[in-house]
Amino acid sequence: SEGGSLVLLTNRRRDVLGNLGASLHQLGLLPEEESLTLMGSWAQPSWTAEQLRADEDAMAVARLCGAGRAGGLPLALSSVGALVRSGRTWGAVLRWLSDARKEVEVGPDYHPEYGEEYRTVYAVLRMGIEALPDVKKERYMRLAVFAEDEAIGEEVLMVLWQLESVDEVRDTLVLFH
Repeated sequence: SEGGSLVLLTNRRRDVLGNLGASLHQLGLLPEEESLTLMGSWAQPSWTAEQLRADEDAMAVARLCGAGRAGGLPLALSSVGALVRSGRTWGAVLRWLSDARKEVEVGPDYHPEYGEEYRTVYAVLRMGIEALPDVKKERYMRLAVFAEDEAIGEEVLMVLWQLESVDEVRDTLVLFH
């Protein structure tokens, strides 16, 4: 707005928006072409949707992320692409994702029509954590003691992560971005 500020709030609960007097803008799922383009760009910036279509494993991963069915979920698509960029093959990501999806339970509060896609998103997030080196994974998991919207001071992280200096904390935080 002119002379003011705009705030973007994301939330799965519509009642929160009503309580704030905010307007709802629901993002849709991506069509197949956009899904493949997004996933490919995260895997390798020069990859095209056509190149991904030629790879059976890449297409199977894309389908697990909703492409070609209900619609692609951007978080899942970008995350699996990033796993490939980090050195994994599409086949390895497919096997890992297929196994991880079996262990994820999706509650009834999530959109029932997108249950399988949500299962994939949670599996992808889990895969991302598991892909971290042990030290980073341990530090990430220790953050679970804090509320999701709680500000955490660098000195607190220094103690929690058993580091020697605030500079080490900052170096570690860069790794999580």
